[in-house]
Amino acid sequence: MDQEIDEVVTPELQAELVAKHGLPLRALKTKAGVVVIRLVNRATYQKYKELLFNEKTAPKAAEFVAQNATAYPDQATVRAWLDKFPGISAKMARIALEMLGQDGSEEDQGKELG
Repeated sequence: MDQEIDEVVTPELQAELVAKHGLPLRALKTKAGVVVIRLVNRATYQKYKELLFNEKTAPKAAEFVAQNATAYPDQATVRAWLDKFPGISAKMARIALEMLGQDGSEEDQGKELG
């Protein structure tokens, strides 16, 4: 998808997302399209860690946090994108976890909104 972040995340959409989810929000360009990541709550983070540190469920951990951290687009669209491009969940999850304070690299941090 060749859309840029500012083409998708208009000022109106940004205001709507801030009103619904609060700040911080981070927009991220993926192979499937632009997604907006929001902070997840502590319970979601704890569930992510449970999945991650269980040998049988570890492969599902990134997708779990990616889906739960998505503020835009809707969940049905995100699921379809993940079916087509499953690797984007790792990038989405990395941004979501960095927003929670987990250390990460400085490269490709996404665009801070608001």
